Amino acid sequence: MSLEQHLSNEQLTAIAAEYGTPVYVYNADKITTQYQQLTTAFAGQQVRFFYACKALTNPHILRHVHSMGAGIDVSDKLFTGVEIIKEENQPVDVQAAIHYAFLPQFFVRGGVATQTSNYFAAVGFQLPAFRIDISGSYHQQLGWSPGILLLAKFGKNKSAESAINP
Repeated sequence: MSLEQHLSNEQLTAIAAEYGTPVYVYNADKITTQYQQLTTAFAGQQVRFFYACKALTNPHILRHVHSMGAGIDVSDKLFTGVEIIKEENQPVDVQAAIHYAFLPQFFVRGGVATQTSNYFAAVGFQLPAFRIDISGSYHQQLGWSPGILLLAKFGKNKSAESAINP
């Protein structure tokens, strides 16, 4: 399908005259249709889709894709997450974390939980069937707490692989 099926040459020339060249024209309806086809194909599966913004950083496209439910993948080395928790009769707790894999096998993590003022940091090493995290967390009243996490995949259980590789 060519863009000319939607916009005439005169319209494209007018857009180029108004915005300059090069100019990129995107079809939000087509993006929506493609995303809906993708989600329909995986209906019933535990799947979340991410748009790789390394490919296109146009904020309008990112906002549109995100509004449909897709996550935004900024980097294959950097992951961030924020969780907002509200329990009855408790203040809102915001938990935020960052994970950076400086090499495929080595990573560092850090994060904070606002309600408890709990901070944590970790370093780790991972292979396809094994992961180890060495961590520490700090609580204002309890002080520092060390931690170690060992994960191993035995056999051919595919769900274990997703648990090992964040």
